[in-house]
Amino acid sequence: MLRSALFDYANADSRRATEWMRTHPERAKINRATWRKKNPEWVRQKNHENNRRLKIEVLSHYGDGLAACACCGDPHIEFLGIDHIGGGGGAHRRNANGKLNGSKLYWWLRRESYPVGYRVLCHNCNLAIGMYGYCPHAGAVKTT
Repeated sequence: MLRSALFDYANADSRRATEWMRTHPERAKINRATWRKKNPEWVRQKNHENNRRLKIEVLSHYGDGLAACACCGDPHIEFLGIDHIGGGGGAHRRNANGKLNGSKLYWWLRRESYPVGYRVLCHNCNLAIGMYGYCPHAGAVKTT
């Protein structure tokens, strides 16, 4: 009984807070900014968790459910990234004023509903294909 009462109170409190934020958007924005300044470590940790979860989501999408290198099969998330099939990653970043690097690319891919023309590669394979036109893991690889 006590647990149910606490749950109901928490829900009512949450609804009141949500309503207040909706009716006082400027003040709520200031309050959030102040809270974030006072809790930078928590903000940093949450950003890290969210970016990692997003990276896994995007890599799994482009890897057909498996976050692994399309060339060598390496499954280590830390080594994986998105490759522009046929090149063009530098031009893509330049068109975005250099702002599509790191996790921003993953956010962009999800926001754009996962456009075609991308694949999952480990950084070694991606660099080898970019520099030499093939990857030593697989021999000659078509870059288009």
